[in-house]
Amino acid sequence: MPTAITAISLGANELVDFSQTLDGTKLIVKTTTVAYIVTVATNSAVLIASNYPAVTVRGIVYLDGTFYVMDPYGVIYGSDIDDPATWNALNFISANSEPDGGVTIGKINQYVVAFGNYSIDFFYDAGNATGSPLSQVQNGSLQYGCANGNSIAYANAMFYFASNSKAQGQAASAGFQIAVLNGLTYEKISTDSIERILNNDGLTICYGSAVTILAHNFYILSLPNSNVTLAYDIDIKQWYYFTTQAAFSITLTTLTSATNVDGTTV
Repeated sequence: MPTAITAISLGANELVDFSQTLDGTKLIVKTTTVAYIVTVATNSAVLIASNYPAVTVRGIVYLDGTFYVMDPYGVIYGSDIDDPATWNALNFISANSEPDGGVTIGKINQYVVAFGNYSIDFFYDAGNATGSPLSQVQNGSLQYGCANGNSIAYANAMFYFASNSKAQGQAASAGFQIAVLNGLTYEKISTDSIERILNNDGLTICYGSAVTILAHNFYILSLPNSNVTLAYDIDIKQWYYFTTQAAFSITLTTLTSATNVDGTTV
């Protein structure tokens, strides 16, 4: 019978991100407000406190011995090498290609990916002697951001997420899409019907995940406000409505048109 780790205290409904040390002896468990180091052998946890940011966005990245998190202002903080308990106050770098906030952080290939509201910045381990080891990939920023950090899912070495963009000089969003980030390349995968659902919903609450069903890989996006769950078959590039029933029966309904919450068809 597993033993509960009583030292960990998380807020109600907080989503959790995980990472581990290279040797697998320690697990880092974080929400947007706290982070703990769990020692596997003793099943004990210690709160990370010194110089760790008070508030972070979703995600934690391990690259070349360093753990990275990001705050809502787009500042990326790094731990000491293979020491997630120690965070040097000078080990930080900003994702500032656009004046937008940070939404979530991830890793693709050997790049740290900083998702902002309207931009995506990439960083690599430059081995800098002072400050952050990271340097920004020059001319690598994308003018698309992440609409909600909870929409992101990782599958087939790519990120699937609800994206956000705006026209040059504008403050308002140009509309939501579903996109895939393959390396440094952005590709839209949503159809007009899917985008009407997204924009009608508003994406204030959403949950993305990646699952495999009957040897097919799916990106799943749940929209509680609209009472709709969308499924994208990554292998055949087809969108469906996703529903579950008793005894874990799953139904995929081909999405050829979209219905708004008010019942009108689009």
